[in-house]
Amino acid sequence: MSAGSNERKLKFDDVTVDHKCKCTLPARPNVIKKRVSDDKKLVLHLLHTIIIWSDNPNTKKHFHSSEEVYNEITRHIFSNYWYIIHPYSCFRFYWNSVMAVILNLSFLFIPFTYAFYQDLGVNNIWVISISIFLNFFCHLDILFNFFTGYRSKHSSVHYIVLNQSSIIRNYLKGRFIFDFLPTLPTAAIYRLYFDAYRYDETKLTIALTTFHLAFLCKFFRFASLNRAQNYVEDLMNRLKLSHVTKIIIVLALRTIFFLQFSTCAFKVVVSSIFFYIYSDEDLCNIIKMLLNPNIATYVKYYTMMYFIIWALFDTSFSTEFEIYISGKIITAGCMIIAYLYNIYCLVVILNLVNIINAPKTKYYETINQLDAYMKKKQFPMYLQSRVKYFYMKKFKRAYYREQEILSFLSEPLKREILINTDKLFVERVKLFQDIPNSLVSSIAASCRKEQFLPNDLIITAGTVGECMFFIASGSVCVTTTNGQELCHLEDGDYFGEIAFTLKNRKRIANIMAIEFCEIYILDYVNLKKYVQINGTIMQKLTSTANKRMELTLEAEEIYKKQLHERTTRHSFDSEG
Repeated sequence: MSAGSNERKLKFDDVTVDHKCKCTLPARPNVIKKRVSDDKKLVLHLLHTIIIWSDNPNTKKHFHSSEEVYNEITRHIFSNYWYIIHPYSCFRFYWNSVMAVILNLSFLFIPFTYAFYQDLGVNNIWVISISIFLNFFCHLDILFNFFTGYRSKHSSVHYIVLNQSSIIRNYLKGRFIFDFLPTLPTAAIYRLYFDAYRYDETKLTIALTTFHLAFLCKFFRFASLNRAQNYVEDLMNRLKLSHVTKIIIVLALRTIFFLQFSTCAFKVVVSSIFFYIYSDEDLCNIIKMLLNPNIATYVKYYTMMYFIIWALFDTSFSTEFEIYISGKIITAGCMIIAYLYNIYCLVVILNLVNIINAPKTKYYETINQLDAYMKKKQFPMYLQSRVKYFYMKKFKRAYYREQEILSFLSEPLKREILINTDKLFVERVKLFQDIPNSLVSSIAASCRKEQFLPNDLIITAGTVGECMFFIASGSVCVTTTNGQELCHLEDGDYFGEIAFTLKNRKRIANIMAIEFCEIYILDYVNLKKYVQINGTIMQKLTSTANKRMELTLEAEEIYKKQLHERTTRHSFDSEG
């Protein structure tokens, strides 16, 4: 891995030297080539795919440094089981992604075929083709599992077992039975027994029972639900999806599964119970339609899916279902299940909304506390309005604790964030044009940010200056000591440089905020250090200070003349 090309500062006796360095990790020997010669390119490529992969989400989670990853590669390559697939390898990640799709398709396909096998028929070409397709990947997965390492549960550290016999023993004792039984060829079993015992009623009954048991074994596939969810989560982590996006995707998948399972369960209940218990007169039309062998399977499926969706959103029985007992029973059952799922969805959605709106919620909670505080302290209404306006402009209705967020970060990362935050502002300040980026970054990091409300007096004439100001956003008004307006300063402008150039550090003008302002403040102590490093800054400051001082003195002189003329005229009028 490369740390990239970054700018760094070397300090010698308070002198900052611009220096660009390219930091990379030390070169390590290619351990794979020590095991396999260069002419065996295919073997080299295959080994690269089965060793631990640094971009695998689980590698980043469990291995905390490149040294640990390199040691794991070395241990794997030079072991007697170098051909074993590492569970955090590139191959295993992409294979797990494929199996995430296959497993989720199986979760949809198995209930469908079980519910509709009488309508579809055992020899249905589509059912057989899809079963072969899914079983092919599942058999491959079983094969790969016999050659994939696993994490030891008995080790205090994160240790991957690569021993072949241990892997086989662990898999056979674990989930092998749940992976193998769902892949049984139920159609072949049915045909084998049916052709042999079709004329023997007793043996045919045994054959059908065997077929049903073999088919029920397919439901062992649902033991892989958690594994499929982990595969999907790893894929989403690799794609770097946001937490909110992950929740939406998981909720969408679960809703699809709920609709599919409910639809298939509805068909099983109708076929198994109502066909034997109730006569035709007691059955509502939808149940009669489901029991009719002459109606196409897809029509039955869509009808039941529509019924389940209706149960999700409806709150009462339809007129047809009120007439028949069978309709009331099936509708009540569907509505109860639908209500429970609606509650689950509501909880997830509320949690999602809470996550999205957490900053806004915290902001309004803070405002409520602020209201209680101001009422207790009996703030006048105008002051309450100003305080609320300040909070609104500062946080923009999204509360966050900046200091708490930054406190968990390392100093280099904290500095990088602050520099990046101030970068756009610094680029707009004319004073910093033609100044090295490293110096500008240091200046930005030395600034502190403050907010001012309209009519706030930022600088008072006659006071001793200690810092300089840079306007990030907003406008300020510059006035003389007698209140005469000189100019307006806006985004990217700066002020406070005149006092810095004077020996007595006295302010010669008043600065007042016209609107809400975000202003960066730089202490003269730090400013002096930077102007010593770069004389261009001092030249620009001196030039600007001289022009503004001249403008201020001219305005003061004009005001004195006007005041003298008015005084003289008033005295003359009094004598006359």
